[in-house]
Amino acid sequence: MLNNNLIIIYGKKGSYKSLIAAALVNGLDELTCYINLEKNRHLKFNTKVKVFDDSSIINREFIIECINNYNIVVIDSMEALNYTKDDLIYLKELAKEYVCSVIVIVNSYDIDKIDSIADLVIHSKRH
Repeated sequence: MLNNNLIIIYGKKGSYKSLIAAALVNGLDELTCYINLEKNRHLKFNTKVKVFDDSSIINREFIIECINNYNIVVIDSMEALNYTKDDLIYLKELAKEYVCSVIVIVNSYDIDKIDSIADLVIHSKRH
């Protein structure tokens, strides 16, 4: 189990943020929900990872339900949901309550607004 309630992976488009998240959750033996709003078809997951990529069902209530039902929830990407810093603070508090880790993928231009609330920040750079 990850010991962080809110993890942010950030970087520019094409900097392998989604691949880092996939590698992280595939290396753990935890029940995981991957909310694939970026429609990444190239990612491969182990059998413990349930991928949701139907954006018509993904909303705030759906994410809260995932936090309640999974050990790890990955949201790829936050921009697709138009989440605010207050929304992330709320998700972090829910994650603490339900003993869950939430991994949020964001583009680098948003990081200044939200990095102070994260337990762990991973910067993905493409060289």
